[in-house]
Amino acid sequence: MQQFGDYLSNLRSNKGLTLEKLATLVGSSKSTLSRLENNDIPRPFKGAIRRLVIQLAQALCTSQQETERYLTLAGIDITFLTENEKKLVGLLPHISINTPAEPRTNDILVLNFAHPLTAQQQAQIEELSNTTIENTISIPTLINEEEPLEPQITNLIDAVDQSTHDWHKRDILINPPGYAPVAILLLATIHGRIGHFPTLIRMRPKHTSVTTYEVIELLNLQTIRDAARKSSETPSHNPPESP
Repeated sequence: MQQFGDYLSNLRSNKGLTLEKLATLVGSSKSTLSRLENNDIPRPFKGAIRRLVIQLAQALCTSQQETERYLTLAGIDITFLTENEKKLVGLLPHISINTPAEPRTNDILVLNFAHPLTAQQQAQIEELSNTTIENTISIPTLINEEEPLEPQITNLIDAVDQSTHDWHKRDILINPPGYAPVAILLLATIHGRIGHFPTLIRMRPKHTSVTTYEVIELLNLQTIRDAARKSSETPSHNPPESP
């Protein structure tokens, strides 16, 4: 069976690109590309290497069949690609009952219910999502503990002030507040507005002389939900009990 590295090398050669030129094209290094072509990087590909593999698909593959073959050899399940990754490599989004019917833009809307996002954090979000933040809307989250929670959450979402069309035309990332019930109800209410789960921004504290926070991961909740559902629908084969 053909290995991923051989296929990648053939794609590059067919494009007439040297390792140096391809490295410049995708913003990587010759040594990293060489390791990929020699199958020296263990799989599954994660983090920056996975993003590089996706970028290489965009740069080198010229047809959907070629892209699907490339991703299969790379060990990347097409059904688990994020919407942005599917757009990047030219694959149509996986159609499901929860997929919005409205045409979508390539930009993202960030709904921030926590502390204001710094310029560095927004740059980290754009780097991780490989797209551009079109708009960041900050919604002050002030909860009255004496009042029912659900109508307060509805008011928070209404404060976003988006039309039905606006809710559906772009990918939505959410930075939830630290108060767990509020965050859970926010997700449920947003799901009701757009028909699927948004992407979650995960932050991590950096403990220096002054504690700051950096964006380290974007969690596509809809993809996670679909994977969990797919797993639950797979019949389990339990071994017979010993007599």
